[in-house]
Amino acid sequence: MQTETSWHFQHPRLIKQVNIVRSLSFIFGLCLHIYPFSNYLF
Repeated sequence: MQTETSWHFQHPRLIKQVNIVRSLSFIFGLCLHIYPFSNYLF
């Protein structure tokens, strides 16, 4: 019971970290996709 309440306590922070990692990987993937095209353009 105690571990369950502590898990609920830490869960929003975990969700926030997952969202940050997901957005960072999305931006990184966008940069990887845009980088070759920028080399072709310039």
